[in-house]
Amino acid sequence: MKALALKRPAPPILVSILLIVTLCAHTAIVKRPPPYRVVTEAARNVVHGQNPYAPQPNLDFFKYSPLAGLAMLPFSLLPDAWGTFLFLLFQCFLFLWAFGRWARAAGYDLRRSVAAQWIALASVLLDATASLSA
Repeated sequence: MKALALKRPAPPILVSILLIVTLCAHTAIVKRPPPYRVVTEAARNVVHGQNPYAPQPNLDFFKYSPLAGLAMLPFSLLPDAWGTFLFLLFQCFLFLWAFGRWARAAGYDLRRSVAAQWIALASVLLDATASLSA
C-alpha cells in the first residue's frame, strides 16, 4: 500500500485566477468604473455614426482613438456589469499571457519558478487595483 502523500498547496497561478475573478466581479458589481462607461459610450457612438468625442452627460471626455472605442464594442453590447467584468477579466488574462511570453523569452520557466508566478500575481493585482481606484 502506498503511503499517503501530502498534497501541495495551491500553486500561485490558481490563487491568482481566484483573486483576479473576485476582484473583477467586485469592481463590476460595486464600483462600476467611470472610464469603462466613457469608452463604451464612445463605441456606441461610433457604431451609430456619431462623434465619439461628443460630450456625454455625467461622463468624462473620451480621449482615445476611435479604434479604442471600436475595440470595446463587444463589451458595450452587454449590460454594464457583465461588460465591465469580462473586460477586466480579459485585461488581466491578457497581461498574464504577455508576462508568460516575456518570461519564456527571458529564459524563466514559469512552471518551475514559484517566485515568477508570485511576481505575475502581484503585478496583475497591483495594476488592477491602481487602475480601478482612479
